[in-house]
Amino acid sequence: MAAIASLRHSARCAQCGTALIFPEWSESAGEQKTTHIWHCLVCGNEFETKDDATEQSPSDAELVQEFLPNLLVA
Repeated sequence: MAAIASLRHSARCAQCGTALIFPEWSESAGEQKTTHIWHCLVCGNEFETKDDATEQSPSDAELVQEFLPNLLVA
């Protein structure tokens, strides 16, 4: 099954190494690209990351198989 990437948005501050969980701002930069703006509250560093989401979303059948396997009828 394709990995579900909804929890992929995290980063580490390049200046102090603090784990950052949520970007301050996210914006679509095209059909499959997203830009995230991060702000470290510990040291004040600001930086951006870019995601290239070329991974396909799981199909409905894959989601049902993963989350509701006992409800499948043969």
